[in-house]
Parts: sequence; structure tokens; C-alpha cells
Amino acid sequence: MKPTSEQAEICDDPLYRGGLVVVNAYAGSGKSTTLRLLAQSHPGHKFLYLCFNKTVAESARRIFPDNVRVSTMHAVAYGAMCKRFGAAKLGRELRPAEIKDHLRLANGFSAVQVRDALREFLLSTDQEPGIQHVGASGAGASSDYWKEILKATRKYWQEMICRDSSVPLSHDAYLKLFVLEKTPLRYIDTILLDEAQDTNPVTAEFVSFQRREGAGVVLVGDKHQSIYRFRGATNFVERALAIEEARVYGLTQSFRFAQPIADLASDILNLWKGDDVRISGLGTPGKVRSQAFIARTNSTILERANSLIGSGKKAIHFAGTVDRENFKPDAKYGFEELLDVHSLWAKNPDAVKTRYMKRFNSFSEVKEMAENPNGQDAELKRMVALVERWADQLPDTLRRLSASACGPQEAQITLSSAHRAKGLEWDRVEVADDFVNLCDADLEAENMTEPEFNEEINLIYVAVTRSRGGLSLPTSIETWRACYLKGETPPRSRKMEEKLKKKQTR
Repeated sequence: MKPTSEQAEICDDPLYRGGLVVVNAYAGSGKSTTLRLLAQSHPGHKFLYLCFNKTVAESARRIFPDNVRVSTMHAVAYGAMCKRFGAAKLGRELRPAEIKDHLRLANGFSAVQVRDALREFLLSTDQEPGIQHVGASGAGASSDYWKEILKATRKYWQEMICRDSSVPLSHDAYLKLFVLEKTPLRYIDTILLDEAQDTNPVTAEFVSFQRREGAGVVLVGDKHQSIYRFRGATNFVERALAIEEARVYGLTQSFRFAQPIADLASDILNLWKGDDVRISGLGTPGKVRSQAFIARTNSTILERANSLIGSGKKAIHFAGTVDRENFKPDAKYGFEELLDVHSLWAKNPDAVKTRYMKRFNSFSEVKEMAENPNGQDAELKRMVALVERWADQLPDTLRRLSASACGPQEAQITLSSAHRAKGLEWDRVEVADDFVNLCDADLEAENMTEPEFNEEINLIYVAVTRSRGGLSLPTSIETWRACYLKGETPPRSRKMEEKLKKKQTR
């Protein structure tokens, strides 16, 4: 393959020892191809390509040259930790019942608090569990109860990292321990980190340490596709762009879609993200063999799935579901939680199964939380509305949805959240109308932190750039775009107009 001028510039980088290269790669711009070309351009160089998950790693091994070692971050850590602890101790996830029994805690609630505190610690760059990791905030953090939870958390962590203890090291735990031990990887010259815009802090610390030890680092990602902040991910691309010695390149030519979609994506980034890039669309629309519906919330996906089944569609793929689970969407798309909300509505709290919903004793408590203006839980609010609207029909509806689930090859249509759509593409895409309304976005931003608002815009950008050709947009985006191109202020949505009127009459 002949590289583009942008790719050729990256391939010509000398890749200094201890150097930092940042490639800001916009949607569909051929990140993996560029990294492969870079490796081929430096045949005497030894690379470690760190990718997002096992599936991506398996695909990369088929296309990368022999001077590239392809791995996930967990696999690198596993290889080192397995030699010390043995495979039997590694990889089992934290179970509250085991924590309760091992620490002889008084109840299951405390075991859950220890488990959650450990998870917070394991995703941080901290050296040991601290009060900042336990489920407390403000003055309550210093209470005797939370001090005891912290003490138990620290004790369990020490048991986890003890070779002679039966307490398992979870996947995040052995990764954390490996990174804390700061072992230089002398067998590589340069690390290639893919999807760097959604790197967890532990991996970011590992890569930064290896660079301090002399390894070159190439970070590749799209800073506008950072959408996993809620999981503790950090935008490593944005951070690296601020480092003075970083050598920065851009991939602005998309092979996925043609110029109309490129222009829409550019307009969104120009106005709402302050990025003056103009993406070039090099893709050529072809025959529609695959189509998808992308939504912001799981509740919207459920409503669309129900509508599709009602219209005769019997083969639906839910993006992110896997073969070993028969492609069932129940857990990944929140349908289990929705069924629990229904159980509370039906005054059957004993039927509640999910951890989150067990904290509620009644449907009225769920509704109070959903309607709390300070709660900002749009998903829970939609669940309550669905339960009240569908009532006793809901359990049967969820069973029919589960029965319609199939793999991507057999699907008549794919339904996906914006989060699960990242990295995927279809010939035709319909974007749902449950994202932040761009006609109201300036006012919506006042009720969010800057990172929260940026992530909402990123989700829209991800959704509209999944198509290889056909793109159906909600009225809110079409209205905003038409006004933006004319230099006009878009009209407020009816919902926002009503909200403003109520505010004025107070």
C-alpha cells in the first residue's frame, strides 16, 4: 500500500530512544494501517504494540510485521506475574462473598464496600489504598465506619499480593502490581499505544515509566473519541499534546466515509470542540449490506428493538454482545436492571437481582432518584418511564427481544449504544434523537462540567462517523446544522423553551 502524505511523514520519524510521538487520528483515518507502515519503515526496530482488547490483538497479529510484538496491557502483566504466582492465583474477579468470609466481615454490604474500594484503587496510580478510594465523601470520609473499610481494604490487598495466600489476584490487580513494580522492558525499542484517548491511568503510568527508562513511545488515538471517562479512563492523547518535546502528527483523511459526512464531523468539532480541523472524506459509498441504529441510552435501544420486532424484524444484533453468551443483550444493555425496576414497580423486591438496583427498597425510591434534578441519571429516568408505560407487558417484551438476538452476520440490523459503536462501522447508520440537543447545547453546557460536556459532544461525533455511506440524522442535528451553515442561531427545542419559561416565572 502506498502511504498518504500524512502517513509518509509519520513513517519518516526517526523514533528516538525516549522520544514521544503523538498521532491525532480522526475517525476512519487508518490508525492500524499507519502503525503497520511505521513498523515496516523501521525493520531493525523492536516494537511493542499495545491494543485495546484481545480481539484487536488477534487481528493485528495477522497484519503486523515480525518486528512487532502485539499484546494487550493485561497480557504483558500476566506473563510476568504468572511466573511468580502461578496461573491458578491469577484472573479470578473479586467476589463480595469471598471477601466477607476471608475478612470475617459482619455483613455483605461491608464486603461490597471493600470490593468497590479495591476497584477504585486498582484503577488509580496510587501506591496503596487510601480514604479517597472508599465509598465516602466530604466529612463522612473520616467516620469510624469508613476507616474500618479502609483498614479491611488494605488488609485484603496485602493478602492478594502474597504468594502463599489463597486470595486471588484479579485481572486489574495483577496489572496494578506489575506496574507498581516498575520493571523496564529491555526487549523493546518503541511502544505503540493504540486508542490512547481512552487509556486507564495504570496503563498510562506504565507507558510513561517505560519512556523514562529510554523506550520510545508512539501514542495513536482520536482525542475527540474519548468517551470512557466514567470508567476512569484518561485522555492520554490530549495530555501528551501538551508535552513540549512531543512530535505531533495528524491523520485527517478518512477512508471510511465521503466528504458530506467528513464536513458534518468537521463542523461539530469546529464549533463545539474548538478544533479547526477539516477532515477529508476519501471513502466511496457502496451497496448497503449492513445497517445500524445508534443511540445514547440503552432505553432508546430497547424501544427501537421492540418497534423492529413489531414490524417483523426477527434477527437483531446488539453490538458488543458475544457468541459465548448467545449474543443476548440482557446484561450489556441494562435490560436486567430494567426488569428489576419492573419488579419494584410490581412490589416484588425479592426478585431484584442486579447490584445497583438492590440499593432501592421500592419503586417510589427509584422514581425519586430518577426525578432528582441533581441526580443527572437520564438512563434511570427513561427506565422509570418505560416501566410506567409498558407495565405488565414489559417482562414479555424483554423475553421477545432476547429471543431475537443474533450474531452480526445473520442480523437484519444492528442496534448499538454510542459507546459500543466505537471502532465499528456500517454501510448505513441512523442516529437516534436522544443525544444532547445541539440546538440547546450552549445552555446544556451550563449544567455540566467541561469534561462532561466534551464527552457528550464526542459521543455525537462517534455516532455520526460510523457510516460508510448512508446517514440518517435526528431533527435536532439537522436543524442545528442548517442554521450553523447559514450563520444563524438555531431555534430552541420545545423542551428547552418550557424549561426557560418555568425559570422566568420563578
